[in-house]
Amino acid sequence: MQAQVIPTLLGVLLAVLSVVLIYQGIKKMRLPDADGTAKGSREDMISVVLTCAVILIYVAVLDTLGFILATIVYLFCQMMVLAPKNKRNPVLFIVISIVFTVLIFIAFRIGLKQLLPRGIIENLIGF
Repeated sequence: MQAQVIPTLLGVLLAVLSVVLIYQGIKKMRLPDADGTAKGSREDMISVVLTCAVILIYVAVLDTLGFILATIVYLFCQMMVLAPKNKRNPVLFIVISIVFTVLIFIAFRIGLKQLLPRGIIENLIGF
């Protein structure tokens, strides 16, 4: 058995289950609630579409920008998309994005000795 067999199987399984969940979510949104209104809202659909867009952009720019910069921007954007409008705190989101990204970078680079995509910041700091 080759090394890529298990990750490939898990990836395919994850993709299939994702499609099933998306189908169930769309089906559930169309069913009327007890009071006759649909369960899903326009804001929920916008959040889903924006989340997909942010993920696709993150994957597209990861090699160019590198792990640190791309992940900080991704986490900030994702938190802005998912947070309720009355609870959005950009300063807190930036701090969380930076701290989490640096901790993950250190854990992978130093603790696990795994390379992450290098980019602008990694080249400047010489990591």
